[in-house]
Parts: sequence; structure tokens; C-alpha cells
Amino acid sequence: MKTTNLKESAHYIDKTQALIEKSFGYPEEQSFKRDFYPLFNESNFQNCHILVNEDEVIAHIGVKAKYIDLNGHTFRLNFYGGIAIAEKYQGQGLFKDFFKSLLKQYNDCTLHLLWSEKTELYKKFGFYPAIEQFKYLQKDNPSPTDNYEICKLSKLNSNQKNFLIKSYSNIIEKRILRSDHEWNEVFEISSATVYFFKKDGKYINYFIKNKGADLTNIIHEYSFLTEEFLEKFTHLGEVWTPSFISQKIDYDILFAALVKPGETKSFNHFIKLYSGAIVESLSEDKIKFHFNGAFYEASITDFLQGLFGPGKYKEFLKTDPFFISGLDSI
Repeated sequence: MKTTNLKESAHYIDKTQALIEKSFGYPEEQSFKRDFYPLFNESNFQNCHILVNEDEVIAHIGVKAKYIDLNGHTFRLNFYGGIAIAEKYQGQGLFKDFFKSLLKQYNDCTLHLLWSEKTELYKKFGFYPAIEQFKYLQKDNPSPTDNYEICKLSKLNSNQKNFLIKSYSNIIEKRILRSDHEWNEVFEISSATVYFFKKDGKYINYFIKNKGADLTNIIHEYSFLTEEFLEKFTHLGEVWTPSFISQKIDYDILFAALVKPGETKSFNHFIKLYSGAIVESLSEDKIKFHFNGAFYEASITDFLQGLFGPGKYKEFLKTDPFFISGLDSI
């Protein structure tokens, strides 16, 4: 049994992709490499870790560094994806040791995030469901006539790409930063579709729908969202947003990710800038902090949900929504 990565052991790329797609039950017509290109491509293969037994790839965990800006300070967030272990090796403790070693190796970040419905499994590693997300349901009636155009994300022209790049940053939500390199990676996701809305011949807004099997018919990124545009969007798909927009359209409340605090100093700095709370101490299951002169103690899961939602503490209701687009989630 050995641990390696796909940069050091590129001959295992196809076997690794096959393992991931089998584990996720991927439809034959879809491709993990295409849908999650920012994670699973040559520039990030050093962060795609695998377990190999003889010549068989038995497990994979991919890590992708993302960044967010708060008041001119940049914080690193580690996203984990493509997490898979071959069925016949499950229940032997191999995944536990593999994942714990990577979490230790990659702990120089502010937050660890991953996407999974297996909340009880990942709770054992210190991950908890957090980050409020509103799911506005699609309307049953057909889409009204509107002035928009549709294009595959991987087929955009330079004018369309420039509009996306400019519009993505021009919002109030706290969004993941995207460098030119990261935008180029995003533009490789051919399973996502962009809807451009126009007025007087000019683009004024966009949304992105679909990505692989997980985000089919889901609108998960946009330039900005108002009641007017939410009405338009929900004729065309189900809308996921961290911002509360309207009670007029049926919605559910979800959590956007499983979250774990990273390196203590960085996490504490982030919390202070994001919320004004000052962390006094942080352990695996407890946090003690000051806010507006009062002292509090809470479990990690209660604190993360109190800070990011769902169910924000009333003291943190005015914090900016924390937005992770489906293009960034892995």
C-alpha cells in the first residue's frame, strides 16, 4: 500500500477517474474530469492524492485551494472533492488514516470545506453543515418571453467572458476570488450553461445553470439577484443563493457545505474581520469568544451555523452572505 499523487504518478490518472466515476455512480455520458476540471487537471494533479495497492487505485482525495478577500486581507480555503474509496476496501480504516493525514498536511488554511450528504461520517473529522443557502423552487408555468441568449460555458466568446469576469466581482456577497488562471479553468466546464440577459442590446445580468449530475437544472451563479430577476430565473430553473430575496416564491433552506476550522491564528483573524467576534480559545468541539463586550461559549457546529447559517445568531444577521458558486464547489 502506498500514497502518491497524480503529478508524481500520472499513469494512474485514468484509473483514478474510473474509481471516482464508479463511486459516484456517474452516468456514462458525463465526465468527472469535465465537470470538475478546476480540481482534476494537470495544474492541480499534485493535490490529487491517491492510495495504491499493488497496481490498483483504491482511494482518491482531491484538494483545491481557493481564496477570499475580507477588508483587503486574503484568506485561503481548502476545498476537498472527488473523495472515493473502492468498495472492497471500505470499513478497514484506510480512508480514516488517509484523510486525517491530508487534513494535517493541508491545515495551513482558514477553513476546510467539502460537499457530501454523509454528514455523520465527516462529523468524525470535524466537519459540520453550515453556510445558509436558499433554494427557490422552479415555477411550473413556462418561461415568459424575455431578452436573453444561451451559450455553453466552454463556448463563450471574448465579450461574453469579459462580461462574466467583470460582473462576478461586482456584488455585495462574499465570493471566492478567481484569478485569470482560475477563470480559464472555469471556462473548461462544458456541462454548465450560461444565460445572458440583455437590455437595449447590452448584457446586464447572467446566470449559470447545470454542472454534471449534481446541479442539473439548478441555477447556482449569477451577477446579481433582485425580486425581478428571481422571478425571471425561477421560470428557467431552481435558484440557489445565500441571499434572502423574496417570500413571494416558494423556497427551502439548505446548508451549502460541510465546514471545518483550519489553522487557529488564520481562523481567528477571519472571524474577527467577518463578524467582529474575538475568539479566545478553540478546541475540536468548543469555541469561546467575545462579541460586543459579552462572553460566549458554544460547540463548533453551533458557532459555524450561528455565524454562517442556517439559523444565524441574531448578533450576526448583518454579516454579508457567504457565497460559493457551483462552479467553485467540488
